[in-house]
Amino acid sequence: MRVLVLSQTVPAGAGPDERDVLVQVECVSGALAELGHEPLQLAVDLDLERARRELGALSPDAVFNLVESLGGQGALLHFVPALLRGLGLPFTGADAEALLLTTDKLAARRRLAAAGRPL
Repeated sequence: MRVLVLSQTVPAGAGPDERDVLVQVECVSGALAELGHEPLQLAVDLDLERARRELGALSPDAVFNLVESLGGQGALLHFVPALLRGLGLPFTGADAEALLLTTDKLAARRRLAAAGRPL
């Protein structure tokens, strides 16, 4: 199985908290290879049209989504699973709606309050 390990582009000079995704990509790729899969790797940024083209060209059977932010903005995280779903690619992790709801603290608090849950 061709499994794409997807991450965000890590800028030059990024701190350790941003670079750690590169270690994760290598660990996941190694584990996939040990299990007999063909790991592919792709880093994406805010150019989602380029990401769409590259995903189409790679044509993976599944995507292991490690994207933590886009353009350094965690609030844009939901765009990646929305793109993957739109392309019909199975992927790991939460879907766009769950990420959108949980990465916006104010919206999450409003939903919890509306459901009668403690904040």
